[in-house]
Amino acid sequence: MSSTMQRAERTAMALQIGPAILEMLKAERPALIAAAEQQRPPVSAVSAPLLKKFGAMEMRQALARQIVGLGVRAVLDEAGFEVSHAGVRLKDDALFSTGAVYRRRSDNADVPDALDMFDRLAKALTADEARRALRALLLHFPELQAEAAQSRKRSRKSNLAPTGGLS
Repeated sequence: MSSTMQRAERTAMALQIGPAILEMLKAERPALIAAAEQQRPPVSAVSAPLLKKFGAMEMRQALARQIVGLGVRAVLDEAGFEVSHAGVRLKDDALFSTGAVYRRRSDNADVPDALDMFDRLAKALTADEARRALRALLLHFPELQAEAAQSRKRSRKSNLAPTGGLS
């Protein structure tokens, strides 16, 4: 979980409906991403559903709108977006007068690549730790054993296959 999402979850606890707002934003992830990719403030994509679910009286509270802003930022941060422009005026939005426009992060230096992370982790293990990690993975993911067996079988067949050249 990103630090942005942790902050959003902590802030959401300050309002009774805060956690429900955050869960709704997580569920609306595709709509938020679509709005961000279209260079539109994503809060406008969720304002109508939020008003419908929680009502105008609840959603007009400053803290509720702050939770929405933090939640949108957290969801999009985890999806690889960053704020491009903040304070963009929204026309005809029933809940928000301003919002941020997002763009895909150009340099993902601050977002660790999962493969890099696992590669570094594997290199840090001793042989014994690696064997124990493998056993744990196979215990939790038994289908991996079948895949590994099939891979070994294909590898053996390709090593035994004739090359077609003269010997």
